Amino acid sequence: TAPRPLGNGAILVQQNRAAGAKLLDMSPEMAEVFDVDGGVLVTEVLTGTPAARAGIKPGDVIVRVDQIAVRSIEGLQLALSRAGSGIPLTLMRRGVTRTVLLREVGGR
Repeated sequence: TAPRPLGNGAILVQQNRAAGAKLLDMSPEMAEVFDVDGGVLVTEVLTGTPAARAGIKPGDVIVRVDQIAVRSIEGLQLALSRAGSGIPLTLMRRGVTRTVLLREVGGR
């Protein structure tokens, strides 16, 4: 699937990817292992992408976009499409909650 812009066209999304991160929907069993109520698992982050610049790493579980709970890749993509620039993401990394700022392509 070719990349397509969402929202203001700044955060590129394609099937199972957003902002340069490859994603996986969490099953209830995976959520239990990661000790989260839900979210989207990051399995890969491409160098130089908005996800990489925000400090997102494989193994992170994205649980919120701004104040919107994330339950699926589709939900994450929809939330990103409705957000402006400088999007706060809440993620879980090894049991610790972190907030990172996802900036648009070419953003600082």
